[in-house]
Amino acid sequence: MNKRTFLKYSMMSMAAFSAPTSIALSAKLTVDFINPTILKVNDIDMAVYEQGKGLPVIFCHGFPELAYTWRHQMASVAEAGFRAIAPDLRGFGLSDQPKNVSDYAATKVCDDLVAMMDAMKIESAIFCGHDWGGFIVDTMNLLYPDRVRGLIGIGAPHHYRPESLPSLKLPNKEVLDKQAYNDFMQIPEVPEKLLNSNPQALFRALFRDNYFTTRHLAGLPESSPLRKVDLATMIKQNKDAKDLFVSQQTLDYYTGIYAKVGFAGGIQWYRAMGATWEAIFKRKFNWKVDVPYLYLWPSDDPINVMGLNVGMEDYIKDLEKHKLVNGNHFVMEQKPKEVSVKIVDWLNRKFKS
Repeated sequence: MNKRTFLKYSMMSMAAFSAPTSIALSAKLTVDFINPTILKVNDIDMAVYEQGKGLPVIFCHGFPELAYTWRHQMASVAEAGFRAIAPDLRGFGLSDQPKNVSDYAATKVCDDLVAMMDAMKIESAIFCGHDWGGFIVDTMNLLYPDRVRGLIGIGAPHHYRPESLPSLKLPNKEVLDKQAYNDFMQIPEVPEKLLNSNPQALFRALFRDNYFTTRHLAGLPESSPLRKVDLATMIKQNKDAKDLFVSQQTLDYYTGIYAKVGFAGGIQWYRAMGATWEAIFKRKFNWKVDVPYLYLWPSDDPINVMGLNVGMEDYIKDLEKHKLVNGNHFVMEQKPKEVSVKIVDWLNRKFKS
C-alpha cells in the first residue's frame, strides 16, 4: 500500500477550541446506557463499555460517533452469548483527548486497543468497525494479527489490498467531493469552532431521513454545498429538521456529549493521516487476512458507493458480504435490528460449534 492508496481510503471516513485533556462528566446523561469502566491504557484514560460474557467482540466507532453508537448491536451480541465491548476511542466521548496531532495516528489507536485487551485479560477478539473504526479494525489485523479472531466491516470495504495484487479499476460513481471535506478538516481551529457552535444541528443533518444519502446527493449539482460535505451549510439547513431516523433521546445523548467534550479530538484523526502512514510503514505488518471477514454495505451510504464487488475475494478466503438495502452512512442507528441480525447470525455460524 502506497501513500496515495492510504490517503484515498482514509478520506472515505466520515467522519471554537479544543476540549480539555481529561473529561469528567456523567456517562448516562438522559438515556439508559452502560456505565463505563475507565482504564489507563497507553498513557490515556479510556472509557470502556462492556456487556455480556463469552468470546469478546470489540466494536470501534467512527466520526462523529461514540461507543454509544453500538448500543443496539452490543445488546444483541451479548444476548447471543458473546462479550460485547465498545470503547470511546481516543479523542472521543469520555476518553482523553491528547493535544498533539501525532497522538491520533491509527497505530496509537491500535496500541490503545491492545493495552485495553491486556488490561481486560483478553488474548484475542473479533473486531467490528464502522467509518474510522473500520479502518482501525483492519489496521489491527495488519499490525496485530495474533490478537484478531475475526473482522466485521460496515460501510467501507477492507482497507489493505496487498501490493502484490493488481490495482482495481472501478468506475467512478462518487457523489461526494471527499477532498474538499478532508481539506476543510485540516484547517487549524476552524472545524472545531464550527461544529462546537451547534452540535444538535450537525446531528440533525446527519440523522435526517434521505438527506445525507447517495440517492439525494446524486440528484444535486456537483457544485452543490452538500456534495462537498460543506458542514456549515449542513448545520444552517438543519437547525430545525424534524424528519430524523433516531429518537429525541438519542439526539440528546449525542448532542449532550459533544456539547461537553467538543469535536477537537475526532477532527485530529483527519490531521493525523500523514502521521498514520509514516508510523505504519515503520512497523512490521501482515498483509494476509486469514480470519473470517463479514462485510456489510449500506447501499445508500454516500461515503462508499462502490458496492459489494470491490475485489476482496482476491485475497480474503473466508469472506461473507451483504447489502443493507437503503441503508445510509449511520446504518447502525437507522437500521439497528437488521445490522444486529446480520452480525449475530455470522458470529453464531463462524464462532460457535
